Amino acid sequence: MYHVRSYADIERYVYEHASGGKRGVDMDIALFFIFLICDLIIVPICWFSYGKQGEYREGMVMGVHIPAHAVEDPEVKKICGKIQKHWNRFHQINLLLSVLICFLCFYNFTLFIIVWSVWLAEYVAVLYGLIIVPHRQMYRLKLQRGWVDAASMRVVRIDILSADQAPCYVDDDVYWKYGWYNNPDDRHILVQDRFNSMNYSFNFGRPVVKVILGVLAAAVAGIVIWVGALLAAFENVEVTFREDDGMYRFEAAGYECEFSREDIQSAELIDELPDERFGRTNGGSTEKVNIGYFRGKETGKCMMFLYNDCTPLLEIRLDNMTVFANSRDPEETCQWLDALSE
Repeated sequence: MYHVRSYADIERYVYEHASGGKRGVDMDIALFFIFLICDLIIVPICWFSYGKQGEYREGMVMGVHIPAHAVEDPEVKKICGKIQKHWNRFHQINLLLSVLICFLCFYNFTLFIIVWSVWLAEYVAVLYGLIIVPHRQMYRLKLQRGWVDAASMRVVRIDILSADQAPCYVDDDVYWKYGWYNNPDDRHILVQDRFNSMNYSFNFGRPVVKVILGVLAAAVAGIVIWVGALLAAFENVEVTFREDDGMYRFEAAGYECEFSREDIQSAELIDELPDERFGRTNGGSTEKVNIGYFRGKETGKCMMFLYNDCTPLLEIRLDNMTVFANSRDPEETCQWLDALSE
């Protein structure tokens, strides 16, 4: 039912699989370019689409309506010049960082995901800070200077039943004074963004928006926790083997493979994976392990429960797939084979 191959070239096996091996290089390259392209799209788009807040456009500077003559005010120039300098420097640094971080996926994918996620959170947080802080500074300056532009005035009430039927005007900037739109009297949930006319912003004055944001925040938190748990599972993975009434089960990091004695076509110990390309279809690979579903060019559908730096390997050919598994302890791997061959 089985045979044992020689343990020749074990050193070559360890070298090839210690960091995912040559069979994991294609996936690493694909992930590298996916994240790299995303970074090279996200950062420049944000850089240039929000980078002209200091220019006087549509009667506004930094999203605040001011008269045209106020653009020459020394304090306005100071705010605009300072934010433009910080804005360009921030994006230059983060564009370089985003590219350098992508190279971590060739070293340690788990570390790469953690660092990339931290970088993305930092980028988004500081990005919004660079938009909101100068906007608030400009709004306070507007109030101090008493600048009121007709373009920012809106009719909010005309009481036809009152003796005084004069329209009631308010400065529209008051609804954006915090850096986001907050108008409980506006029934719209989404409004055109003050800082980028191509985008839309939530109306934080509507209760339903708070519910939507709460759900989104919970979903994001759930995804972060799930990804963190998944990464932790692969960092502290334990391959287990169980036998129960003629049924055998391998399990690791949430993946499992169960089969009966009748499903086994052959089982053998080998010192390395077959010399072919294996693509990961649903699973995880680190410098320590390969766990989950894979597909070999010749082997076809297979599952792996492997410690990359441990030999020998147990190859189990089933009716519908092949299973590769091993233990950190070579003797335990041999015991698994004995259990399968009884």
